[in-house]
Amino acid sequence: MKGPEGEQGVRPALLGRAHGSEGSVVCSLCEHRCEIAPGKVGVCGVRANREGKLVT
Repeated sequence: MKGPEGEQGVRPALLGRAHGSEGSVVCSLCEHRCEIAPGKVGVCGVRANREGKLVT
């Protein structure tokens, strides 16, 4: 099954919000509260920023 991002298993993550600085998002799924820049992943290596949206 392909997710909305076109990759197998990729889907929008809950508890993410736009941060506003250069398209970054803030992930609130764990205690790290990562600010993730576009095209990058959080500390966990599971959550990523794809075009300003938090995906898992």
